[in-house]
Amino acid sequence: PRGGGQRHGVVVTAVHPGLVRTKLAFGFFSQYVPRPVLESVAHLLLRTPEEAALSVLAALDLSRAEAAGAYVVDGQRRRADAHIERSLRRG
Repeated sequence: PRGGGQRHGVVVTAVHPGLVRTKLAFGFFSQYVPRPVLESVAHLLLRTPEEAALSVLAALDLSRAEAAGAYVVDGQRRRADAHIERSLRRG
Protein backbone atom coordinates (compact mmCIF):
# COMPACT_ATOMS: atom_id res chain seq x y z
CA PRO A 1 0.00 0.00 0.00
CA ARG A 2 1.03 3.60 -0.63
CA GLY A 3 2.26 5.71 2.25
CA GLY A 4 3.64 2.69 4.08
CA GLY A 5 7.23 3.87 4.20
CA GLN A 6 7.58 3.29 7.93
CA ARG A 7 6.74 -0.37 7.53
CA HIS A 8 9.54 -0.71 5.00
CA GLY A 9 12.11 1.11 7.13
CA VAL A 10 12.32 4.15 4.84
CA VAL A 11 13.07 7.49 6.48
CA VAL A 12 12.87 10.69 4.44
CA THR A 13 14.75 13.82 5.50
CA ALA A 14 15.20 17.02 3.48
CA VAL A 15 18.44 18.97 3.90
CA HIS A 16 18.97 22.51 2.64
CA PRO A 17 22.66 23.45 2.74
CA GLY A 18 21.95 27.09 1.89
CA LEU A 19 23.56 29.07 -0.91
CA VAL A 20 27.06 27.70 -1.25
CA ARG A 21 30.16 29.45 -2.61
CA THR A 22 30.84 27.21 -5.62
CA LYS A 23 31.58 27.68 -9.32
CA LEU A 24 27.97 26.72 -9.99
CA ALA A 25 26.64 29.47 -7.70
CA PHE A 26 29.02 32.07 -9.12
CA GLY A 27 28.05 31.07 -12.65
CA PHE A 28 24.35 31.38 -11.85
CA PHE A 29 24.51 34.66 -9.94
CA SER A 30 26.94 36.22 -12.46
CA GLN A 31 24.02 36.28 -14.90
CA TYR A 32 22.30 38.85 -12.66
CA VAL A 33 25.07 40.55 -10.70
CA PRO A 34 28.36 41.81 -12.14
CA ARG A 35 31.13 39.43 -11.11
CA PRO A 36 33.23 42.07 -9.25
CA VAL A 37 30.18 43.00 -7.15
CA LEU A 38 29.37 39.35 -6.52
CA GLU A 39 32.93 38.60 -5.42
CA SER A 40 32.87 41.54 -3.00
CA VAL A 41 29.67 40.40 -1.26
CA ALA A 42 29.97 36.62 -1.62
CA HIS A 43 31.31 36.23 1.92
CA LEU A 44 28.09 37.84 3.21
CA LEU A 45 25.62 35.92 1.04
CA LEU A 46 27.18 32.55 0.28
CA ARG A 47 28.35 29.83 2.65
CA THR A 48 31.57 27.94 2.33
CA PRO A 49 31.22 24.27 1.42
CA GLU A 50 32.36 23.48 4.97
CA GLU A 51 29.58 25.64 6.45
CA ALA A 52 27.02 24.04 4.13
CA ALA A 53 28.16 20.59 5.24
CA LEU A 54 27.06 21.36 8.80
CA SER A 55 23.39 20.93 7.82
CA VAL A 56 24.18 17.57 6.23
CA LEU A 57 26.10 16.49 9.32
CA ALA A 58 23.25 17.69 11.58
CA ALA A 59 20.83 15.52 9.59
CA LEU A 60 23.12 12.51 9.92
CA ASP A 61 23.25 13.03 13.67
CA LEU A 62 19.45 12.71 14.08
CA SER A 63 17.85 9.56 15.40
CA ARG A 64 15.53 7.73 13.00
CA ALA A 65 12.52 9.14 14.84
CA GLU A 66 13.85 12.71 14.67
CA ALA A 67 14.93 12.37 11.02
CA ALA A 68 11.59 11.05 9.75
CA GLY A 69 9.91 13.92 7.90
CA ALA A 70 12.44 16.48 9.13
CA TYR A 71 13.68 19.51 7.21
CA VAL A 72 17.23 20.45 8.23
CA VAL A 73 18.33 24.01 7.47
CA ASP A 74 21.08 26.09 9.07
CA GLY A 75 22.07 22.97 11.00
CA GLN A 76 18.68 22.93 12.75
CA ARG A 77 15.91 20.34 12.54
CA ARG A 78 12.54 21.75 11.58
CA ARG A 79 9.21 20.09 10.94
CA ALA A 80 8.89 20.03 7.16
CA ASP A 81 5.11 20.42 7.23
CA ALA A 82 5.28 23.52 9.45
CA HIS A 83 7.95 25.08 7.23
CA ILE A 84 5.88 24.43 4.10
CA GLU A 85 2.76 25.90 5.69
CA ARG A 86 4.66 29.10 6.66
CA SER A 87 6.06 29.42 3.14
CA LEU A 88 2.62 29.03 1.58
CA ARG A 89 1.10 31.67 3.86
CA ARG A 90 3.79 34.17 2.83
CA GLY A 91 2.84 33.58 -0.78
